[in-house]
Amino acid sequence: MKQITLSIIALFTFIYADAQGYYYFKDSTGANPGGLNTEATEYPVGYLISPGWLTVLGPSNNSPTLSPSQTIPFTFNFNGVAVTSYKAISNGSISFDASPTVPSSYGAVTLPSSNYPNNSVNIVGIQGSGYDDNIVTKTFGSAPNRQHWIHFSSYTSSASNFGHTYWSIVLEETTNKIYVVDMRSNAIFAGMTVGIQLNSTTAVSKSGYATLRSDDPTPQDNRFLEFVPNPQPSFDMAGKFSSVDNICQLNSAPFNITGTLQNRGTA
Repeated sequence: MKQITLSIIALFTFIYADAQGYYYFKDSTGANPGGLNTEATEYPVGYLISPGWLTVLGPSNNSPTLSPSQTIPFTFNFNGVAVTSYKAISNGSISFDASPTVPSSYGAVTLPSSNYPNNSVNIVGIQGSGYDDNIVTKTFGSAPNRQHWIHFSSYTSSASNFGHTYWSIVLEETTNKIYVVDMRSNAIFAGMTVGIQLNSTTAVSKSGYATLRSDDPTPQDNRFLEFVPNPQPSFDMAGKFSSVDNICQLNSAPFNITGTLQNRGTA
């Protein structure tokens, strides 16, 4: 009888839980969430970016600028409430409010903040002030498992007004999850805050975030934060990686399968 031994080489990656609205996980998988977007999308608009991206806000915004309202192409709930549209802001935010608060200037803040819009997803520490800084959108997949990507293309660091960095906010159909994807940077941008703000007193966020210095335009170096609507189960886990030899001869058994599991429960 063939015997298989499972060896777990890593159990926990990173988990943050909050009693309000959402909890999140930080994943460093070297891929985009769900694997729907496999494109090398991390190029400026008009250069090598893949076709099909729609520009919703153009470049050279000297202060935070609001985009026109954008329709979400599928049914989506934010914090348990159905929403049909959002507006993007050139400081790395989107808001589901009809008339969102727009920060008066670029720069780092700690969430929650009265200067940032309610019902928003935020990448604090980037800005669309450069000549090729654009916000573009595209939807991947097919119903009922689509993802709508809001891509901050070739953005600039707010701390230094230097370099280029590529990020995306992803809305996922059916699960109502929100992903924030750190895609490409030509320098290490530190001191950033990534998170969801429900109002001026309530937010779920990761502060002190620093990008990788990786200028690869493909998904191979991407990492992301996954925001999941509450309630969080007590016991839950996910398989993140497994490995076994390509060829396993029975007379060489038993075989070890190594892998990584992520704790996704409160316990």
